[in-house]
Amino acid sequence: MKHINQRNIKISDELMNLCYSYGASHINLDIKTQGKETIFLLKSEIKDLPSDTLDDLVTLMNYPRCHEMEECYWELTGDGDLDSELSLVGIMVDEAYINYEDSILTIELKRRI
Repeated sequence: MKHINQRNIKISDELMNLCYSYGASHINLDIKTQGKETIFLLKSEIKDLPSDTLDDLVTLMNYPRCHEMEECYWELTGDGDLDSELSLVGIMVDEAYINYEDSILTIELKRRI
């Protein structure tokens, strides 16, 4: 798989864009690569994130991984509206865990090569 680092950068960009679009006052993004797996851990303070937005986020980020679509469309992240970009991120990751508690949005994504 080519462009692994560029794809990770696109994913990071989308996560930060998501937080800023909902008025984040603090964003912490940690990216760790271990062998053939990259883990993205985002924590962001967002006041009053609507529950329907959280539900949509969980749905979009848990799209089944699709290597063929990823190969064709990964470069489009950052170029469209928020929902379609997050669905592209969803097809680029293997696992997504999302939690919102006490105004802190936590997203953990796992991506395997």
